[in-house]
Amino acid sequence: MTNFILALGVWAILPNVPAPQTQDAIDLARVCVSESGFRDTSDCDAIGHLLVRRARRLDVSFFQMIRMYSTRAFDQDRMDRRRWIAYLDGTDNEPVGWPDGPSWERHRGKWIDRIRQAHRVLSGQTPDPCPGSDHWGGAMDDHRVPDTWRRAQCEGETLNRFWIVPRRRR
Repeated sequence: MTNFILALGVWAILPNVPAPQTQDAIDLARVCVSESGFRDTSDCDAIGHLLVRRARRLDVSFFQMIRMYSTRAFDQDRMDRRRWIAYLDGTDNEPVGWPDGPSWERHRGKWIDRIRQAHRVLSGQTPDPCPGSDHWGGAMDDHRVPDTWRRAQCEGETLNRFWIVPRRRR
């Protein structure tokens, strides 16, 4: 683990050094693309922090948590137009199912940037823009949000909404 943290430190100060690959960072990057595309928003940072918090609270690994919360991002059997997301990996290779219209050449670097961003989040280098959030969703999910939940105050622009669930006192 120490070597990985040292590698992250070197990578953070030398931008031309390739980012170390870990499955957690690749998985988070995949979920980030699923939730906010390749847009430059605070969604990825917030989602990463939220999933780490939930994994700790439920005493499960990050690997388990991210798959429990974002099943579609990992479903390679899906047949919709966004199935390519499940095929994003730790390389800059065009994923299976990439649509005909947009150029992968134009998006390749954005995918690698998303993996680097995920590494920064998981290594604690990026602050949580939506502190204390427990869930996220889009406007289409508003009707399912219980009245007791409250919107998290997020710094920066997010495409998703982040929610805080009040805790019961013991």
